[in-house]
Amino acid sequence: MKRALCIFSIILLLSSALLIFGCGDSEVDNKFIMEAIVQGVGEKIEVEVINSDYAFGIYWVLLAKDAKIYNSSNIPISKEGLSVGDRVEITYGGQVMMSYPPQIVAQSIKICE
Repeated sequence: MKRALCIFSIILLLSSALLIFGCGDSEVDNKFIMEAIVQGVGEKIEVEVINSDYAFGIYWVLLAKDAKIYNSSNIPISKEGLSVGDRVEITYGGQVMMSYPPQIVAQSIKICE
């Protein structure tokens, strides 16, 4: 009886893990966009969200390894090309780190005209 309960517990645990982590690949194709005003540029980019279906307030933006930043003419620039007050469009995968302030990992940032 104890062995059957142990096997059942293991199967239940593995099934739960598949439900929790098995859907992760479907989020790779999803892209979320927010418009924001740059509040600071340092190790992290601090922004205030001005238009988003899912976010509001202050966010810290980290850059993915392959993230690109573009000026308003669609020319790639470095992070140092961003200035406080710039209105930007940020594309990210939808995951939000629940810190204070919340953090996202940007796939791309474009300065809006």
